[in-house]
Amino acid sequence: MEGIRRSATGRLTALILLCAAVSFLAGCGPSVKSYVVDMRYLYGGVPDGPDGRETITINVARFRDGRTVPDKRVIGTVRAPWWSDGVPVVPKAGMPADIVTDGVKAQLSKGGFALSGPAPVWTLEEATMDKAWGRYVLGGVVEELYLAGKHDPPFSYNDASVRITFVLGNTQTGTIKRFTQEKEGYQTLVSVNESDLERQINSVLSQAIAEGLYEDSVRAALREGSQPAPAR
Repeated sequence: MEGIRRSATGRLTALILLCAAVSFLAGCGPSVKSYVVDMRYLYGGVPDGPDGRETITINVARFRDGRTVPDKRVIGTVRAPWWSDGVPVVPKAGMPADIVTDGVKAQLSKGGFALSGPAPVWTLEEATMDKAWGRYVLGGVVEELYLAGKHDPPFSYNDASVRITFVLGNTQTGTIKRFTQEKEGYQTLVSVNESDLERQINSVLSQAIAEGLYEDSVRAALREGSQPAPAR
């Protein structure tokens, strides 16, 4: 009988402790107002320009942010079961579309292309190209750029996705080519922190830029753009 009472008391104590822990976590809010990451392009190495013989000059227009989000500076959210609201993730400096534009310029420069300027304001349509920009102009749209972090003991995770549409125009022939690159990344962690969030978004963003501009579609568009415009 004594053993039964001790067992019941132990279960009651465990239940009280569990309820107290749940109540504590429910009342806990995040310790930070935002997660700040140094979002940037990480150059990983590419071969020389498209034909290896001549330097091609490209004018890079500012990429547009096409995401349907209330705050264009926010690039993600970190959540936890015991938080009532998620905590936003924001870049340390600059707007996401500008960071993508800088990354595209860095990729082209490292890939053997020459960059001209100043950067034009382009609507990404044939009719709004200007020959004064130079022969080639490259712009685009950030369709998706998101970083999700979740505290979910005993494990946590980071999930990043980037989708960029590139638009390459030839002002001499009046033609454009569009191509889209999408990359995703997933990481299981012990806890979510700014360093891991930063590594994840930079890795996925850099892959999207590098692979998007390294694909044969870019070379094909440049070669095709070098041909005379078809007769109309």
